[in-house]
Amino acid sequence: MRKLIGQPAAQLRISKWWPTPLQMRGAVKDAASATFFTYLDDWFYREFSQISHLSLPGLIHSAGALLDRNEGEEKINQMRGYHFMQVIMVLISIYSEIEAALKIGVTSDLKYLWEIHHQHYPFAKEIYDRRGYASRLA
Repeated sequence: MRKLIGQPAAQLRISKWWPTPLQMRGAVKDAASATFFTYLDDWFYREFSQISHLSLPGLIHSAGALLDRNEGEEKINQMRGYHFMQVIMVLISIYSEIEAALKIGVTSDLKYLWEIHHQHYPFAKEIYDRRGYASRLA
């Protein structure tokens, strides 16, 4: 991880937060990686942040499920499932970036995860193809 992040081990041990995709964008030198982290922030992370910090866009996004007394619980469960899958895709993407950079030995596991998610979640294929993980995880 030190090699990828460019910080000494002592600094990593005192870090309180993992960087957001936008912060990662500013830390990488490769333009394609910076563009990809911007994409992750724009299409996934920003929405999580808005919801978790209860900003107006996050409240608006959640209000429909919270205000519907008849089907509210079902809508909340659907929303949880939707966001859970998005979080999984962001995490698999970050793990894939780490594997592509450091070759720590989890390529086959990541390929398996991508394949499973391609079958059930359209965003998985979009992310996989957009970043070129077929060749990056070869």
